[in-house]
Amino acid sequence: MSSYCVPLKPTRIGNGPKMFIKGAPEGVLDRCTHVRVGSNKVPMTKTIMAKILELTKLYGTGRDTLRCLALATIDNPPKPEDMDLADSTKFHQYEVNMTFVGVVGMLDPPRKEVFDSIVRCRQAGIRVIVITGDNKVFLEILQY
Repeated sequence: MSSYCVPLKPTRIGNGPKMFIKGAPEGVLDRCTHVRVGSNKVPMTKTIMAKILELTKLYGTGRDTLRCLALATIDNPPKPEDMDLADSTKFHQYEVNMTFVGVVGMLDPPRKEVFDSIVRCRQAGIRVIVITGDNKVFLEILQY
């Protein structure tokens, strides 16, 4: 998901529009060409990306599994009139050359009734399929 923002007054990050993106870490990182380190913007390397994914996987496993979302920015996004905003299948074309800024993790356990519902469905012969945009590792942890 992305948000296009235009500041009403000059800020320390500039006057022009910015696009802010959040999503599954592997999907966002694949489209990042840079990473923000403090106030510096440095090129994304395979080593940096691997370390980010390793830490994200660590956050997403264990006793207190966190649902992780990556955050990124586009400092010079296309103008809205140059984007086909009515067609969401084209959004991936605009969310490129991004700068990775971080990962947030939140506790987001399944509701208590989910486990019982899945068990009852399986007992009734119903195959349960989970369709979601969540991180693959997070979903594997939820498997029963």
